Amino acid sequence: MNAVDGKILRIDLSNREIKLEDYNKYREWIGGQGVNQYILFNELPASISSYDPSNIIAVGTGALVGTSAPSACRMNIDTINPFTGGIGSSNVGGHFARELRFAGINNIIIKGKANQFVYICIDDEHIDILDASHLQNKTISETTELLRNELGEDFKLMIIGPAGENLVRSACVIVDKAGAAGRCGIGAVMGSKNIKAIAVKGTGGVEPVDPPQFDSIVKECLDKITSSSFATAARRYGVYRQEPWEIENPYRNFSGEIPPPG
Repeated sequence: MNAVDGKILRIDLSNREIKLEDYNKYREWIGGQGVNQYILFNELPASISSYDPSNIIAVGTGALVGTSAPSACRMNIDTINPFTGGIGSSNVGGHFARELRFAGINNIIIKGKANQFVYICIDDEHIDILDASHLQNKTISETTELLRNELGEDFKLMIIGPAGENLVRSACVIVDKAGAAGRCGIGAVMGSKNIKAIAVKGTGGVEPVDPPQFDSIVKECLDKITSSSFATAARRYGVYRQEPWEIENPYRNFSGEIPPPG
């Protein structure tokens, strides 16, 4: 597929319905968070609570995930925030998003509640809702080991631990044992739906519409990144280095570089 193709995977856990939807109707919203929040805004009533089975968990990949674009490894998970009752949004890196794109899926939209703990397995076009009772109360490390033994090492995993199962509002979703979608209690909402994990393996790819032009733009971006004053200082001093001029002139959340005086 090219970088704007792919499908929306919709799963209703209450009736175990799985279907794929054309992505084209959502293309103008561009990428994981945009599509996720468009769907939440249009499909959820304003008064719905985070643990209501009708609430949606939306998992969406960035528009460039699966390509050689720098830092294109991110995905967004959006739902109703257990802390505020408003929209909750968390972002995480790792290999899961890329693998999802390689399976031909841009976004996963999950609603309903399973009648027991389950995990969702995506193996290219083969998608199943499987029993996870043997994973209940297991830690992230224990669940990862069990699923890799069960499915194989090629699967990428997003998992909740006991905190998410017990609806602890600060519970995270952990991706590949390393990345955390740690904002807005996403793990607790997964737990409220009796989802222990999502596993994915894809054997496809993402091809830019114009590969030579895309590769040229990627090289230009990489050159700018590696030659920036921030990258130069980070290589020498580490990411968290702080020089005197930075204290007076902060980066403004990385919105742009402010050169040192003189």
